[in-house]
Amino acid sequence: MDLSGFEGTQQPMKERTAYQTMFRFLEDRYRRLPSDALGGLLGEMQLAEDGEPFDPAIRKEWDDAVAASETARSIRAVPYRKAS
Repeated sequence: MDLSGFEGTQQPMKERTAYQTMFRFLEDRYRRLPSDALGGLLGEMQLAEDGEPFDPAIRKEWDDAVAASETARSIRAVPYRKAS
């Protein structure tokens, strides 16, 4: 996936802002294209009063995704995997 057009267009986001932005993006998609799977994911991702996702496993998955993104950025490549 070529994301070169996105580099340098905005300042990097803080991790929490990036999470909230992704949530809002997915929520908007869900409103336009309802899907049980996406609705379930949004339910798991929703933040509780303590600021953590309702599903604790989502936090680990998010942290892993952030680490992978930072690793990919450091080598100037974004890994692409086809869905199986």
